[in-house]
Amino acid sequence: MKNSALAGGGLALGFSGFTKLATAETESALPPYLHIASDGGIHLGVPSSEMGQGTHTTLAMLVAEELEVEMAQIRHIETLHHPDFKNIYLRELAPKFNFQTTGGSCSIQSWHQPFRKLGATARELLRSAAALHWSVPVAECIAENGRVEHSSSGRRLGYGELAQSASRLTPPDNLVLKSPEQFRLLGKPVPRWDTPGKVNGTARFGTDVDLPGMLYGTVKHCPVCGDK
Repeated sequence: MKNSALAGGGLALGFSGFTKLATAETESALPPYLHIASDGGIHLGVPSSEMGQGTHTTLAMLVAEELEVEMAQIRHIETLHHPDFKNIYLRELAPKFNFQTTGGSCSIQSWHQPFRKLGATARELLRSAAALHWSVPVAECIAENGRVEHSSSGRRLGYGELAQSASRLTPPDNLVLKSPEQFRLLGKPVPRWDTPGKVNGTARFGTDVDLPGMLYGTVKHCPVCGDK
């Protein structure tokens, strides 16, 4: 996984290749998978489009579960195009499917583990940053609800306060992901993010796009059945 500080401050994480985590010097060197801003806001870039199947909600859940934040703390999510977003599941089935796509019920199959590792990596970087700040063992630093707390003294720092320091650290090689028994979000009912917009009319679909000078195309069908 790549780790970088953005110009506006905070911690940014992305992948090198499909699933490897490594460090990067500049924002342009990585796809913006996860950005924790200095004000604590969490922004998430995902490889799959939201087409009514709940993909954005589920991918956010994977990150939030391991990052130890609530869903409401993820302020923004968007689908981004990037070479590292090629569909992992389809690529393994057939090399010719080496491209970014949404379909075939494979978004979660492809990105379940990478996005959990994404959240877990950010969590461990933030815990390490807190341990360095307080000069205490990392084992005494507990990540919970968007902040890190020192178990002995009760001192706390929010993720936003630690993000810049965490961006200077090297992502850990060995991550321990949660067991199903530890899940707070995964496997539990969570309201889908795309539902309110569909109900109140604020959701924007392709047919809602209207650009200056835009042309329209349609298929002209024969008016007589069976004719050419």
